[in-house]
Amino acid sequence: MPALNNVTTADGYTDATTLRCAGTRRFLLHVRNAAIYYQLGTGWPATSWEFDERFVPPGTLGRALAVDAIRVRSAAVGVPAQVTIDAVGG
Repeated sequence: MPALNNVTTADGYTDATTLRCAGTRRFLLHVRNAAIYYQLGTGWPATSWEFDERFVPPGTLGRALAVDAIRVRSAAVGVPAQVTIDAVGG
């Protein structure tokens, strides 16, 4: 199962906070200590970020979606969050 383990978010999207996994059917996000935004993408190997950003407060969120990538960033400038993302499928 592909994953990002305990990454620290930044004010913008980075490669370090992006998980690419073609054909993913479900994401599980574990957000700790601060809120984040996430965005979903399609396409492999080039990703198109066609979906709107979604806000997630600290906690755990599971989403059943057929996408190829997910990326996360801090919701508040200068307030990093610790995030783990698990991808099922792909």
